[in-house]
Amino acid sequence: MSEKTWPALRLMFGEPSAPSSVLTEALLLTLDDFALRAIDESPPSPDGLRRTGAQSTWLVFFASSESRDAARAALEQTPWRAELDIERVDVPDEDWAGRTQRALTAIRVDDIIVAPPWDAGKSPGPLVVVIEPSMGFGTGHHETTRLCLRALQRLRLAERRVIDIGTGSGVLAIAAAMLGAAGVIAIDADENAVTSARDNVARNRVGDQVRVRQAALGDSSLEALDQSRSPASVVIANLTAALLRREAAAVERLVEADGTLILSGFTCAEAPVVADAYTHAALEAQLEENDWAALIFVRR
Repeated sequence: MSEKTWPALRLMFGEPSAPSSVLTEALLLTLDDFALRAIDESPPSPDGLRRTGAQSTWLVFFASSESRDAARAALEQTPWRAELDIERVDVPDEDWAGRTQRALTAIRVDDIIVAPPWDAGKSPGPLVVVIEPSMGFGTGHHETTRLCLRALQRLRLAERRVIDIGTGSGVLAIAAAMLGAAGVIAIDADENAVTSARDNVARNRVGDQVRVRQAALGDSSLEALDQSRSPASVVIANLTAALLRREAAAVERLVEADGTLILSGFTCAEAPVVADAYTHAALEAQLEENDWAALIFVRR
């Protein structure tokens, strides 16, 4: 049996520092059209070590080799092509798990601790969410995940129904359940993310509150997320700026009047253009960490 691998592109930038916000935005907008699954920023070298001063690198994972190759062809045509080197790679699935296990430890976001299984016992706290690192985005180590966790903790979730769009690892759905949500529906278009989220829901013993479904924005199945077909009190969408703009109407339909909408997955520079797409919601707050942002709306 052949070893499972993930199609990826290694993007290497000219300087040790992270790419500029302008280049980051351009890259994300380009890659969003090609079934992007995850981005590991400054991944370890093949020996598993992260070296200070090394060339800044992204490892970008795709759903298929065809998507990866199409993304590479698109990157080759961009005006900023000279600012990065592009390498086509296939990453062994077990290598992803091994690298993350060596690199990731528990992180704290206000009153929530997100920890991998090997570090969970060392991290006592009010709420501990245990996440097995995988290709499902959301270990708490990316700014957008942390921003969504902060936004959730600003809300009173008791007896409220939550929808988590693009759930990835399930970390936000699980956190919402632990914060008191009466029910959480977690959706993702990717089969591997759905499997990962279900495993993490079971690992955190919130299966009575959280249901994980495979669905994409725009699917008719979203209209039947639960038997009542009523909108949710809180909707979280940690996606990309391009997808959030394109599917704004579908996202807004999932939120009840006076309900809360939390959006992230984009840079501070992209925040205004994302906000402009949500014409049936009033912007209440913008949270920021480094160059990343989250927006909190109230549905009109």
